[in-house]
Amino acid sequence: MSATYVYALIDFRGPSARPGGSRLPPSFHVDGHRIDLIEVGGVWAAIEETDEPPELSEQSLRSQHRVAVVLAHRFDATLPARFGAVVDRLELARIVTARRQRIQRAFEAVRGRAQMTLRVFGPGPMADRRSVRPPRTGTDYLQGRREAARARLPVAGAAIRRAVRPLVQRERVEAGRGLVQATVHHLIQRSCAAEYKSLVRQALAKQQSTGQIVVSGPWPPFAFVPALLP
Repeated sequence: MSATYVYALIDFRGPSARPGGSRLPPSFHVDGHRIDLIEVGGVWAAIEETDEPPELSEQSLRSQHRVAVVLAHRFDATLPARFGAVVDRLELARIVTARRQRIQRAFEAVRGRAQMTLRVFGPGPMADRRSVRPPRTGTDYLQGRREAARARLPVAGAAIRRAVRPLVQRERVEAGRGLVQATVHHLIQRSCAAEYKSLVRQALAKQQSTGQIVVSGPWPPFAFVPALLP
């Protein structure tokens, strides 16, 4: 039985939704995959009809990433789905209808924007840790998580955060794993990617760090998409 593999949800509103007023292509191919664009619940979805979900492999992950990049280049606001998002069309329509407001808020957050990612490799000096009081409210809890994220960021990474702050719309800091001390995702205007990289280079030139910081992007807003599909 055929299933629907969802790559992304797409919003066609906005000035760059259909460049030059061109007609929306019903399907196109990426890395040998036929991607169909269907309308469901007032939202467009980029899907692939499949007999079974793809196996988890580096090749499958790369293919999904490539599809997400192509979609982000074509359309003004895309919400990439997580790997393995397989549903039938009736279930997809139910999900979109039930979460329509949340989806629209996510579209507005990412419209015309792209993700830049900083990965900080060790060793290197760490930023000063701050004492965090036990949370008494939900606000205290969220503030504590933000403080903890900042505390894990090495000094050089903290300097870069300050340098690019004027360009950043949203930020997500993740704890490091293995050789990565920390990962920082920034959501910026697509047109600011070159300026962002320039600011990173300038900030790095002023640092004396034994670690390494790698910047990548612009990417689709993977780190800033809420969990919308099962």
